[in-house]
Amino acid sequence: FSGSTFGIENLSALNISATLNYWNSPSGPGPVGTGSGSNITNNVDYCPWLNDIPVAFGGTGSGGVSLVKNATTNIFYCTIQSALDASLVGEEVHFISGTASETLHVDNGKKLVILADAKLNVSTSLTINPGGNVMVNNDAELYTLPNSLFRNNGQINVMPSAIFINRGTYKGRG
Repeated sequence: FSGSTFGIENLSALNISATLNYWNSPSGPGPVGTGSGSNITNNVDYCPWLNDIPVAFGGTGSGGVSLVKNATTNIFYCTIQSALDASLVGEEVHFISGTASETLHVDNGKKLVILADAKLNVSTSLTINPGGNVMVNNDAELYTLPNSLFRNNGQINVMPSAIFINRGTYKGRG
């Protein structure tokens, strides 16, 4: 992609599959993507991606990465909710870095950990069911967007970080 304006420029309304590519950065493509690598446009499916140059070009070709990972199984996912849905009771889903906007449901016995420097925007609602757990670690942020709903019947652990509710609603115990 060196010397190009875009890694992939999609001028159509149809999606282009560009998964398992290396984008000149382990963090993936930008600015439409979540990383700082080669630029992509809208309607490009890029997740998961390779986090190193392919073997044919002298790299390791390590791949199948994204910013969301089941820390127990080491499987990467393209969305936080898809990782939570696939996780079993007791497994931890880690939101590693970057910014994500999702509607989330954290079910009984499942755990979402927002790691340092990650920012999670709750776009519509975040529901933490009894026995569910969200941890917000060092300098990470969990915040709701205007008019969103944050329902908490589970547990939230805040460890030198922040929860922001921007004109949204918080309903919870404690």
